[in-house]
Amino acid sequence: MQHRTLTFATINVHEFRDTEQTPNTKRLADLVKSKFQSIDFLCLQEVYSSQQAHWKQIQEASATLKYSQFCAALPNFGNVIMSRFPIESIQTSVARIGDHEARA
Repeated sequence: MQHRTLTFATINVHEFRDTEQTPNTKRLADLVKSKFQSIDFLCLQEVYSSQQAHWKQIQEASATLKYSQFCAALPNFGNVIMSRFPIESIQTSVARIGDHEARA
């Protein structure tokens, strides 16, 4: 039986803005294009569901990430999972610890 190592990466995209609130989608796409061409899975954190054009631009920069799915942690806000493999279903669990904000 042949084994294959799967590769994962995650980027907290901060709603596709940098620390000075400047849009950074192109820079993120360039990063994916230069560093993550052979990756199997990429998760983008802190994404609004209405920002699909932004995450699609990042997905298009990759040669391998043909599938994507938005996963809500809060209404209209959460994560995007991109994959080399078809995504059949997504289940999201939200954890709240004490007064800390919910995370998925």
